[in-house]
Amino acid sequence: MNRVPNWLVYVVLGCAALGFVIGFSSNPIAYSIPLVLAAIIFIFYRLGPKRTNSHPRVKKSAATEAKMKAMRNTKHTKNVRNHKPIKTRRSSASLTVIDGNKGKDDSSRSIEKSSTSESQ
Repeated sequence: MNRVPNWLVYVVLGCAALGFVIGFSSNPIAYSIPLVLAAIIFIFYRLGPKRTNSHPRVKKSAATEAKMKAMRNTKHTKNVRNHKPIKTRRSSASLTVIDGNKGKDDSSRSIEKSSTSESQ
């Protein structure tokens, strides 16, 4: 996904602010009602119930903490030669071939009939 450049965001926000100021100066009542409603929603959002994490915080093991500390202390440089090649994942399905008993043409049927009649 491509990111939007920062300057474009600032231009759009500036145009929106300019339009709001011009609209508010021409008809303040039409803009004051949505502004008051937005302020009320913002206040309820800030003063509302606090969100809690659904997952309890679990203490990391000593090995994990040591690994994370070592990673923070070392400088990470990108060196392509030291990276292991990415292995492609193979399918875990085990496929088997089931031999069919159906003949493909008349000559194969006659061969099957002759071999079965000889064995009887």
